[in-house]
Amino acid sequence: MMQIDRIRGWAVAVAALLGMVALDATAARQPPSDRNDTVQATLDRGTPSGDVVVFDGASGGYDTDDYMKWGVNTWTCQSATDAATGACPTQPTQFGSDVSTTIKLSFKEEKTGATVVLNLYAESANARHRDCNGNIVPAVIGAGRAAIHIARFVNWSCDSKTVSSDERLLFLNIPAGEFKKLPSGGIWEADLKLNLRKWTFILASPAIAVFRAAITLNTTDKNNIQVYLPQFASAAPTVDLKLRRVANGRRMTGTANVDMCLYDGYNSQSTWFDVSASDGLAINRRDKGQYSVLLNSDKSGIGASRVDYGVSLMYAGKKIALPNSETVRLQGVNNSAGRSVSLPGISVPVVCTPTPVILETPEFEMASKNPGKYSSKLTITFTPSSASL
Repeated sequence: MMQIDRIRGWAVAVAALLGMVALDATAARQPPSDRNDTVQATLDRGTPSGDVVVFDGASGGYDTDDYMKWGVNTWTCQSATDAATGACPTQPTQFGSDVSTTIKLSFKEEKTGATVVLNLYAESANARHRDCNGNIVPAVIGAGRAAIHIARFVNWSCDSKTVSSDERLLFLNIPAGEFKKLPSGGIWEADLKLNLRKWTFILASPAIAVFRAAITLNTTDKNNIQVYLPQFASAAPTVDLKLRRVANGRRMTGTANVDMCLYDGYNSQSTWFDVSASDGLAINRRDKGQYSVLLNSDKSGIGASRVDYGVSLMYAGKKIALPNSETVRLQGVNNSAGRSVSLPGISVPVVCTPTPVILETPEFEMASKNPGKYSSKLTITFTPSSASL
Protein backbone atom coordinates (compact mmCIF):
# COMPACT_ATOMS: atom_id res chain seq x y z
CA MET A 1 0.00 0.00 0.00
CA MET A 2 2.78 2.40 0.83
CA GLN A 3 4.43 1.60 -2.52
CA ILE A 4 1.22 2.35 -4.38
CA ASP A 5 0.90 5.69 -2.60
CA ARG A 6 4.40 6.62 -3.64
CA ILE A 7 3.73 5.75 -7.28
CA ARG A 8 0.49 7.75 -7.19
CA GLY A 9 2.30 10.73 -5.75
CA TRP A 10 4.94 10.60 -8.48
CA ALA A 11 2.34 10.32 -11.21
CA VAL A 12 0.43 13.35 -9.95
CA ALA A 13 3.62 15.35 -9.75
CA VAL A 14 4.39 14.63 -13.43
CA ALA A 15 0.82 15.44 -14.45
CA ALA A 16 1.09 18.77 -12.66
CA LEU A 17 4.13 19.67 -14.74
CA LEU A 18 2.11 18.93 -17.85
CA GLY A 19 -0.88 20.95 -16.60
CA MET A 20 -3.06 17.84 -16.51
CA VAL A 21 -3.85 17.27 -12.79
CA ALA A 22 -6.37 14.50 -12.31
CA LEU A 23 -8.61 15.15 -9.27
CA ASP A 24 -10.57 12.68 -7.20
CA ALA A 25 -14.22 13.24 -8.09
CA THR A 26 -15.23 12.64 -4.49
CA ALA A 27 -12.79 15.19 -3.06
CA ALA A 28 -14.10 18.34 -1.36
CA ARG A 29 -12.03 21.36 -0.46
CA GLN A 30 -12.39 24.82 1.08
CA PRO A 31 -9.31 27.02 1.33
CA PRO A 32 -8.80 28.99 4.57
CA SER A 33 -10.04 32.57 4.44
CA ASP A 34 -10.44 35.62 6.69
CA ARG A 35 -13.55 35.88 8.84
CA ASN A 36 -15.23 39.05 10.13
CA ASP A 37 -17.98 38.01 12.49
CA THR A 38 -20.30 40.23 14.53
CA VAL A 39 -21.43 38.93 17.91
CA GLN A 40 -24.06 40.71 20.01
CA ALA A 41 -25.57 39.60 23.29
CA THR A 42 -27.93 41.19 25.83
CA LEU A 43 -27.54 40.37 29.50
CA ASP A 44 -28.22 41.79 32.94
CA ARG A 45 -25.65 42.08 35.74
CA GLY A 46 -28.09 40.78 38.33
CA THR A 47 -29.60 37.92 36.33
CA PRO A 48 -27.88 34.60 35.54
CA SER A 49 -27.21 34.09 31.84
CA GLY A 50 -25.73 31.47 29.55
CA ASP A 51 -22.40 31.47 27.74
CA VAL A 52 -22.01 33.82 24.77
CA VAL A 53 -20.86 31.91 21.69
CA VAL A 54 -18.29 33.72 19.53
CA PHE A 55 -17.26 30.97 17.09
CA ASP A 56 -19.32 27.81 16.77
CA GLY A 57 -17.37 25.38 14.61
CA ALA A 58 -15.62 27.95 12.38
CA SER A 59 -13.65 26.07 9.73
CA GLY A 60 -9.90 26.42 9.25
CA GLY A 61 -10.18 25.04 5.71
CA TYR A 62 -10.11 21.49 4.41
CA ASP A 63 -9.19 19.27 1.49
CA THR A 64 -10.52 15.74 1.77
CA ASP A 65 -8.02 14.58 -0.84
CA ASP A 66 -5.01 15.97 1.05
CA TYR A 67 -5.41 16.00 4.83
CA MET A 68 -1.96 17.52 5.36
CA LYS A 69 -2.93 20.60 3.35
CA TRP A 70 -5.28 22.22 5.90
CA GLY A 71 -6.09 19.51 8.40
CA VAL A 72 -3.32 20.52 10.76
CA ASN A 73 -4.07 24.25 10.83
CA THR A 74 -4.40 25.94 14.19
CA TRP A 75 -5.31 29.30 15.78
CA THR A 76 -3.15 31.61 17.87
CA CYS A 77 -3.40 35.14 19.27
CA GLN A 78 -1.63 38.17 17.82
CA SER A 79 -0.07 38.97 21.19
CA ALA A 80 0.83 36.89 24.21
CA THR A 81 0.33 39.78 26.65
CA ASP A 82 -1.78 42.58 25.10
CA ALA A 83 -5.47 41.90 25.71
CA ALA A 84 -6.58 44.62 23.26
CA THR A 85 -7.29 42.03 20.55
CA GLY A 86 -6.83 38.91 22.67
CA ALA A 87 -3.84 37.61 24.64
CA CYS A 88 -2.78 33.94 24.39
CA PRO A 89 0.13 31.98 22.83
CA THR A 90 1.25 33.38 19.49
CA GLN A 91 2.75 30.15 18.17
CA PRO A 92 1.29 26.64 18.20
CA THR A 93 2.61 23.84 20.35
CA GLN A 94 3.70 21.00 18.09
CA PHE A 95 3.72 17.97 20.35
CA GLY A 96 2.34 16.81 23.67
CA SER A 97 -1.10 16.43 25.09
CA ASP A 98 -3.95 18.76 24.17
CA VAL A 99 -4.05 22.02 26.09
CA SER A 100 -7.15 24.14 26.60
CA THR A 101 -6.55 27.79 25.87
CA THR A 102 -7.86 30.83 27.75
CA ILE A 103 -7.86 34.10 25.82
CA LYS A 104 -7.78 37.34 27.78
CA LEU A 105 -9.75 40.03 25.95
CA SER A 106 -10.25 43.68 26.89
CA PHE A 107 -13.77 45.17 26.74
CA LYS A 108 -14.44 48.92 26.75
CA GLU A 109 -17.69 50.62 27.76
CA GLU A 110 -18.87 52.90 24.99
CA LYS A 111 -19.82 56.02 27.00
CA THR A 112 -17.56 55.98 30.05
CA GLY A 113 -14.43 54.44 28.53
CA ALA A 114 -14.16 52.02 31.48
CA THR A 115 -12.33 48.80 30.63
CA VAL A 116 -12.39 45.23 31.93
CA VAL A 117 -10.60 42.05 30.84
CA LEU A 118 -12.70 38.90 30.43
CA ASN A 119 -11.46 35.35 29.91
CA LEU A 120 -12.70 33.67 26.74
CA TYR A 121 -12.41 29.91 26.49
CA ALA A 122 -11.82 28.02 23.27
CA GLU A 123 -10.85 24.77 21.65
CA SER A 124 -10.44 23.30 18.22
CA ALA A 125 -11.80 19.94 17.14
CA ASN A 126 -11.59 17.61 14.16
CA ALA A 127 -14.50 17.86 11.75
CA ARG A 128 -13.84 14.44 10.20
CA HIS A 129 -11.13 11.84 9.76
CA ARG A 130 -10.28 8.88 7.60
CA ASP A 131 -10.82 5.49 9.11
CA CYS A 132 -8.55 2.47 8.74
CA ASN A 133 -10.08 1.69 5.34
CA GLY A 134 -9.52 5.20 4.02
CA ASN A 135 -13.19 6.23 4.31
CA ILE A 136 -14.07 9.76 5.38
CA VAL A 137 -15.89 9.67 8.74
CA PRO A 138 -17.51 12.81 10.28
CA ALA A 139 -16.43 13.42 13.85
CA VAL A 140 -19.01 13.50 16.61
CA ILE A 141 -18.84 17.04 18.01
CA GLY A 142 -20.77 17.68 21.18
CA ALA A 143 -22.65 20.89 21.92
CA GLY A 144 -21.33 23.51 24.27
CA ARG A 145 -17.63 22.99 23.72
CA ALA A 146 -15.82 25.28 26.10
CA ALA A 147 -12.19 25.43 25.44
CA ILE A 148 -8.70 26.20 21.89
CA HIS A 149 -6.82 22.99 21.86
CA ILE A 150 -4.02 25.07 20.37
CA ALA A 151 -2.11 23.33 17.61
CA ARG A 152 -3.51 19.82 17.60
CA PHE A 153 -4.28 17.41 14.82
CA VAL A 154 -5.26 13.75 14.82
CA ASN A 155 -2.67 11.32 13.52
CA TRP A 156 -2.58 7.78 14.73
CA SER A 157 -1.75 4.30 13.36
CA CYS A 158 -4.15 1.54 12.48
CA ASP A 159 -2.59 -1.68 11.17
CA SER A 160 0.25 0.32 9.63
CA LYS A 161 -2.24 2.63 7.88
CA THR A 162 -2.20 6.33 8.81
CA VAL A 163 -5.59 7.97 9.49
CA SER A 164 -5.76 11.73 9.87
CA SER A 165 -8.11 14.70 10.09
CA ASP A 166 -8.48 16.95 7.05
CA GLU A 167 -10.21 19.89 8.84
CA ARG A 168 -10.08 21.72 12.17
CA LEU A 169 -13.02 23.63 13.63
CA LEU A 170 -12.81 26.48 16.12
CA PHE A 171 -15.20 26.72 19.07
CA LEU A 172 -14.92 29.82 21.28
CA ASN A 173 -17.21 31.35 23.87
CA ILE A 174 -17.40 33.69 26.84
CA PRO A 175 -18.32 31.66 29.94
CA ALA A 176 -21.35 32.99 31.82
CA GLY A 177 -19.30 33.35 35.01
CA GLU A 178 -17.16 36.04 33.38
CA PHE A 179 -20.03 38.53 33.15
CA LYS A 180 -19.95 39.21 36.88
CA LYS A 181 -16.67 41.04 36.20
CA LEU A 182 -18.49 43.77 34.26
CA PRO A 183 -18.50 46.63 36.80
CA SER A 184 -21.57 48.42 35.43
CA GLY A 185 -24.26 48.34 32.83
CA GLY A 186 -23.64 49.81 29.40
CA ILE A 187 -22.47 48.78 25.97
CA TRP A 188 -19.23 46.82 26.36
CA GLU A 189 -17.28 46.25 23.14
CA ALA A 190 -14.23 44.20 22.16
CA ASP A 191 -12.39 43.32 18.95
CA LEU A 192 -10.98 39.80 18.95
CA LYS A 193 -8.38 38.84 16.34
CA LEU A 194 -6.93 35.36 15.97
CA ASN A 195 -4.36 34.20 13.42
CA LEU A 196 -5.09 30.97 11.59
CA ARG A 197 -1.72 29.31 11.11
CA LYS A 198 -0.59 26.57 8.73
CA TRP A 199 1.27 23.82 10.50
CA THR A 200 4.79 23.47 9.14
CA PHE A 201 6.47 21.46 11.93
CA ILE A 202 8.72 24.44 12.60
CA LEU A 203 8.47 27.09 15.30
CA ALA A 204 7.37 29.89 12.98
CA SER A 205 4.11 28.65 11.47
CA PRO A 206 2.89 31.19 8.89
CA ALA A 207 -0.40 33.05 9.39
CA ILE A 208 -2.72 32.35 6.46
CA ALA A 209 -5.94 34.05 7.63
CA VAL A 210 -7.30 36.28 10.39
CA PHE A 211 -10.44 35.40 12.33
CA ARG A 212 -11.96 38.61 13.69
CA ALA A 213 -15.01 38.95 15.93
CA ALA A 214 -16.50 42.33 16.87
CA ILE A 215 -18.21 41.55 20.19
CA THR A 216 -20.87 43.76 21.81
CA LEU A 217 -22.32 43.00 25.22
CA ASN A 218 -25.46 45.08 25.83
CA THR A 219 -25.40 44.97 29.61
CA THR A 220 -28.20 46.28 31.79
CA ASP A 221 -28.08 46.74 35.57
CA LYS A 222 -31.75 46.68 36.48
CA ASN A 223 -31.09 46.34 40.20
CA ASN A 224 -29.37 49.74 40.18
CA ILE A 225 -31.92 51.84 38.25
CA GLN A 226 -32.38 54.92 40.42
CA VAL A 227 -33.35 58.56 40.79
CA TYR A 228 -30.15 60.28 41.88
CA LEU A 229 -30.36 63.57 43.82
CA PRO A 230 -26.78 64.91 44.05
CA GLN A 231 -27.71 67.61 46.59
CA PHE A 232 -29.00 65.13 49.13
CA ALA A 233 -27.45 62.13 50.84
CA SER A 234 -30.88 60.73 51.66
CA ALA A 235 -33.20 59.14 49.12
CA ALA A 236 -36.12 60.96 50.80
CA PRO A 237 -34.90 64.55 51.26
CA THR A 238 -36.90 67.55 52.43
CA VAL A 239 -37.23 70.28 49.79
CA ASP A 240 -38.23 73.85 50.62
CA LEU A 241 -40.67 75.46 48.16
CA LYS A 242 -38.74 78.72 48.75
CA LEU A 243 -41.84 80.90 49.19
CA ARG A 244 -41.23 84.65 49.29
CA ARG A 245 -43.38 87.72 49.84
CA VAL A 246 -44.46 89.87 46.88
CA ALA A 247 -46.91 92.72 46.32
CA ASN A 248 -45.98 94.64 49.46
CA GLY A 249 -45.89 91.48 51.49
CA ARG A 250 -49.54 90.62 50.98
CA ARG A 251 -48.95 87.75 48.56
CA MET A 252 -46.48 84.85 48.29
CA THR A 253 -44.95 82.83 45.46
CA GLY A 254 -41.91 80.62 45.04
CA THR A 255 -39.65 78.57 42.78
CA ALA A 256 -37.44 75.71 43.93
CA ASN A 257 -34.95 73.85 41.76
CA VAL A 258 -33.88 70.32 42.60
CA ASP A 259 -30.90 68.78 40.85
CA MET A 260 -31.92 65.33 39.63
CA CYS A 261 -30.08 62.80 37.48
CA LEU A 262 -31.71 59.60 36.22
CA TYR A 263 -29.56 56.45 36.06
CA ASP A 264 -31.01 53.72 33.86
CA GLY A 265 -28.46 51.00 34.71
CA TYR A 266 -27.30 51.22 31.10
CA ASN A 267 -25.06 54.33 31.11
CA SER A 268 -27.83 56.44 29.58
CA GLN A 269 -28.02 54.22 26.51
CA SER A 270 -31.82 53.93 26.80
CA THR A 271 -33.79 55.37 23.92
CA TRP A 272 -36.44 56.85 26.24
CA PHE A 273 -37.41 57.42 29.88
CA ASP A 274 -40.97 57.36 31.23
CA VAL A 275 -41.20 59.75 34.20
CA SER A 276 -44.16 60.33 36.51
CA ALA A 277 -44.77 62.06 39.85
CA SER A 278 -47.53 61.98 42.43
CA ASP A 279 -48.32 63.50 45.82
CA GLY A 280 -50.77 60.72 46.62
CA LEU A 281 -53.54 63.17 47.61
CA ALA A 282 -57.17 63.07 46.52
CA ILE A 283 -58.35 66.69 46.68
CA ASN A 284 -61.55 68.12 45.24
CA ARG A 285 -61.63 71.43 43.41
CA ARG A 286 -57.88 71.47 42.77
CA ASP A 287 -56.61 72.54 39.35
CA LYS A 288 -55.86 69.49 37.20
CA GLY A 289 -52.25 68.41 37.35
CA GLN A 290 -51.41 70.43 40.48
CA TYR A 291 -49.66 69.15 43.61
CA SER A 292 -50.21 70.32 47.17
CA VAL A 293 -48.64 70.70 50.57
CA LEU A 294 -51.04 70.50 53.52
CA LEU A 295 -51.05 72.20 56.88
CA ASN A 296 -49.58 69.72 59.35
CA SER A 297 -52.38 70.37 61.83
CA ASP A 298 -55.14 70.06 59.21
CA LYS A 299 -54.86 67.39 56.51
CA SER A 300 -58.40 67.92 55.23
CA GLY A 301 -57.14 69.56 52.04
CA ILE A 302 -59.43 72.58 52.25
CA GLY A 303 -58.20 75.69 50.47
CA ALA A 304 -57.25 77.56 53.65
CA SER A 305 -55.01 74.68 54.79
CA ARG A 306 -53.45 73.89 51.41
CA VAL A 307 -50.81 75.45 49.12
CA ASP A 308 -50.79 74.23 45.51
CA TYR A 309 -47.74 74.06 43.26
CA GLY A 310 -46.71 72.70 39.86
CA VAL A 311 -43.86 70.43 38.77
CA SER A 312 -41.78 70.59 35.60
CA LEU A 313 -38.66 68.86 34.31
CA MET A 314 -35.74 70.38 32.42
CA TYR A 315 -34.61 67.95 29.76
CA ALA A 316 -32.42 68.53 26.71
CA GLY A 317 -32.74 72.29 27.20
CA LYS A 318 -36.54 72.24 27.32
CA LYS A 319 -38.97 72.77 30.18
CA ILE A 320 -41.52 69.93 30.28
CA ALA A 321 -44.63 70.01 32.48
CA LEU A 322 -45.05 66.95 34.71
CA PRO A 323 -48.73 66.83 35.76
CA ASN A 324 -49.70 65.01 38.95
CA SER A 325 -50.14 61.23 38.40
CA GLU A 326 -49.40 61.46 34.67
CA THR A 327 -46.46 60.03 32.73
CA VAL A 328 -44.28 61.92 30.29
CA ARG A 329 -41.88 60.23 27.91
CA LEU A 330 -38.42 61.71 27.41
CA GLN A 331 -37.19 60.70 23.96
CA GLY A 332 -33.65 60.39 22.61
CA VAL A 333 -31.95 59.72 25.93
CA ASN A 334 -29.04 57.93 24.24
CA ASN A 335 -28.39 61.05 22.16
CA SER A 336 -28.60 63.54 25.02
CA ALA A 337 -25.81 64.87 27.20
CA GLY A 338 -25.00 62.69 30.20
CA ARG A 339 -23.19 63.29 33.47
CA SER A 340 -20.50 61.10 34.97
CA VAL A 341 -21.28 60.25 38.60
CA SER A 342 -20.20 57.80 41.27
CA LEU A 343 -23.02 55.76 42.75
CA PRO A 344 -22.98 53.44 45.77
CA GLY A 345 -22.33 49.81 44.95
CA ILE A 346 -20.78 50.53 41.54
CA SER A 347 -16.99 50.46 41.37
CA VAL A 348 -16.62 52.69 38.29
CA PRO A 349 -18.16 56.05 37.33
CA VAL A 350 -21.40 55.73 35.39
CA VAL A 351 -23.41 58.09 33.20
CA CYS A 352 -26.80 59.41 34.29
CA THR A 353 -29.12 61.81 32.49
CA PRO A 354 -29.51 65.29 34.06
CA THR A 355 -33.22 66.04 34.53
CA PRO A 356 -33.60 68.90 37.05
CA VAL A 357 -36.97 69.31 38.76
CA ILE A 358 -38.68 72.72 39.04
CA LEU A 359 -41.30 73.28 41.76
CA GLU A 360 -43.31 76.46 41.08
CA THR A 361 -45.87 77.91 43.48
CA PRO A 362 -48.34 80.37 41.91
CA GLU A 363 -49.05 83.60 43.79
CA PHE A 364 -51.62 83.40 46.57
CA GLU A 365 -52.96 85.75 49.24
CA MET A 366 -51.20 85.18 52.56
CA ALA A 367 -54.37 86.09 54.40
CA SER A 368 -56.21 83.25 52.68
CA LYS A 369 -54.05 80.57 54.33
CA ASN A 370 -53.95 79.36 57.89
CA PRO A 371 -50.61 79.93 59.59
CA GLY A 372 -48.32 76.96 60.30
CA LYS A 373 -46.00 74.44 58.71
CA TYR A 374 -47.09 72.80 55.46
CA SER A 375 -45.75 69.52 54.05
CA SER A 376 -46.57 66.47 51.90
CA LYS A 377 -44.78 63.72 50.03
CA LEU A 378 -43.78 63.92 46.36
CA THR A 379 -42.82 60.63 44.71
CA ILE A 380 -40.96 60.60 41.37
CA THR A 381 -40.82 57.37 39.40
CA PHE A 382 -39.04 56.64 36.16
CA THR A 383 -38.85 53.59 33.92
CA PRO A 384 -36.16 53.44 31.21
CA SER A 385 -36.48 51.53 27.97
CA SER A 386 -33.47 49.46 29.09
CA ALA A 387 -35.69 47.90 31.78
CA SER A 388 -37.35 45.82 29.07
CA LEU A 389 -34.17 44.65 27.34
